[in-house]
Amino acid sequence: MSALNSFTKISEEIRSGNIGSVYFLYGNEPFFIDELTRQLQHATCFEPKELNTHTFAGDSTSVAEVISQARQIPMQGKRQLIILKEAQHLSKSISGINTYIQKPAAFSVLIVVYVSDKFSAKSKWFQSFSGNPASRVLASNTLYENHLPAFISSISKSHRLKISESAVKTIIQHTGNDLYGIKHTVEQLEIKKYTGMIEPENIKALNLGEKAYTEFELQKAVLLGQKELAFAIVHHFSKNERKHPLVKSVALLYRMVKNLLLYSSCENKSAQDVSKILGIHPFFVRDYQEASRRYSLRKTVQMLEKLHQTDLKSKGIERSTLSSQNCASLKEWLSVVFSS
Repeated sequence: MSALNSFTKISEEIRSGNIGSVYFLYGNEPFFIDELTRQLQHATCFEPKELNTHTFAGDSTSVAEVISQARQIPMQGKRQLIILKEAQHLSKSISGINTYIQKPAAFSVLIVVYVSDKFSAKSKWFQSFSGNPASRVLASNTLYENHLPAFISSISKSHRLKISESAVKTIIQHTGNDLYGIKHTVEQLEIKKYTGMIEPENIKALNLGEKAYTEFELQKAVLLGQKELAFAIVHHFSKNERKHPLVKSVALLYRMVKNLLLYSSCENKSAQDVSKILGIHPFFVRDYQEASRRYSLRKTVQMLEKLHQTDLKSKGIERSTLSSQNCASLKEWLSVVFSS
């Protein structure tokens, strides 16, 4: 089940008042984690909130302290909310939470936020979460291009907005997979009180500020052979390497090049068939159609090989004079892409 589907299911349960006893929210996409935490914090069953909400940070607490609070009966109200943030700092002792998960307090709701997916799914403590009917588990991983249209449609619907496919693509071109940016854009559209179908010109009229390039726009620039734009985007990334880490760009581009190879092997190149094979929305198939005319099979293989080297450098496996945080290695890759 995708992060979006899991999020939607848990969110609907919370809104209907079906609140679990324990939530384990983990992964590298903070949006879904933050949204579910916010929804639980606003649940009426935790009134008065100032007395029944207890937040702990993993780098300054212990598993024992969190469990002790969860076992305490609320002084007022029916239930209390216990939030353990940054639980990855307790990775060596988090197994101590097993006994609580097996028999959680009926008057407490425990949220464990683990900002990472680097742990064994076979570990006993994780099995305690995933195997307990009173628990809810969300793997909040990055949404890739093929899931973004569904996310935008879903969040637009929740704001009672109707949005066209072309407008969805315009939002993606501006925000990429920045889910907070997407939510902000939809909220701005709601303020405008649009009653009809929202089109690209409505998105552009929002004046969302200075253009902030995304990894998806770099992908599109490469697919469409827009050399100057591609180098400009990489230069933009170099100004904020924390927001645009090399490993993130490499992962998306690696998937793009592999999809380009897959496209060349497709016998039926209809948008519907190709979208299923590549795992992308039909709207984006035309970009791969354009790229297949631009890049030969030999060139595509070169792109993949060079990207593999860049990936090894970014992880420090292959020695390089370039820092793993430096976008200069991406410029090297682009030079191979656009060489004649």
